[in-house]
Amino acid sequence: MSSLSHVVNQRPMLRVSGEILLAFCCATPLLLLLSSRAARTLVLTMSGVVGISAMEEFHRYPLRVQQSKLDGWWFIFLDEVGLGVLGPNFEDLLDRLKVLAGNLFRARGETVADVEIVRSEKPALHVFH
Repeated sequence: MSSLSHVVNQRPMLRVSGEILLAFCCATPLLLLLSSRAARTLVLTMSGVVGISAMEEFHRYPLRVQQSKLDGWWFIFLDEVGLGVLGPNFEDLLDRLKVLAGNLFRARGETVADVEIVRSEKPALHVFH
């Protein structure tokens, strides 16, 4: 036993590799329990598995955003599903669009866990199922 602990003390990477291997062996049955549609993330530390998180699948819908040059009102369109909102306050419109889109997809019989708006050069609405 002392010779084994001597080897482990001299080769710390051997111990770390063993712990990682053990963590993967223990976590494999847990990963199989997660939905096959979900993306899986395994969080490891030096002491083993800390946790497993599952991210839901989402669909991306591009947004078309325009602003009127006459009165400054905003127009935000979700062309793929035929939904649009207009008004003077951009932030309020984004919130209204999230609620309307969630209601629309639920009315169609789809399961909707969350709706997010991604702000970038190419804004989009993410619908998580």
